[in-house]
Amino acid sequence: MRYAVVGLGNIGQRRVQLLGGNAVPTVDPFNEAADYRSVDELADTEYDAVILATPNDVKLELMRGFLGAGKNVLVEKPLVFSSLEIAAEMQALAEKTGASWYTSYNHRYEPLIVRLKARLADGAIGDLYHGRFLYGNGTAQNIAGTWRDVGSGVIEDLGCHLIDLANQLPGLACDHFKLLTAHGD
Repeated sequence: MRYAVVGLGNIGQRRVQLLGGNAVPTVDPFNEAADYRSVDELADTEYDAVILATPNDVKLELMRGFLGAGKNVLVEKPLVFSSLEIAAEMQALAEKTGASWYTSYNHRYEPLIVRLKARLADGAIGDLYHGRFLYGNGTAQNIAGTWRDVGSGVIEDLGCHLIDLANQLPGLACDHFKLLTAHGD
């Protein structure tokens, strides 16, 4: 499988390292190390699937193009839809072309999270009535003036992991739990 990596920032560069020789070609309008500046320069025959490691404001447009071309897409988090209709549009496009997409939330695979999920599933902790999630990350200090400082800011960039975990952990993803507050200070 040959992957086009679109976006050569921190995460895109990590994906290239992990993929080794399977990461061809790379695209980034700002990073001189990229093979191409625009996805329009890519030939469909150069790659089988795509990793989107781009800022949020261009993800949906790029997804439409790649799914429309029948390419599977790994989207680096977060993937935010402004409406359920847009999510349905993406799903219909993927089904029409036989492509699929997956949003990468790596924290759900962390060993301690996997163990917690197993403990919750086997009832070792009992019923949950309240939960408080906190996220500590050294990159949160690098927000001001970057793409992470627009929209919902740190809530969208890092808080999405907490929302994902709340939907992944047994006993948390149910109708009687609701988000009471979310802030990024």
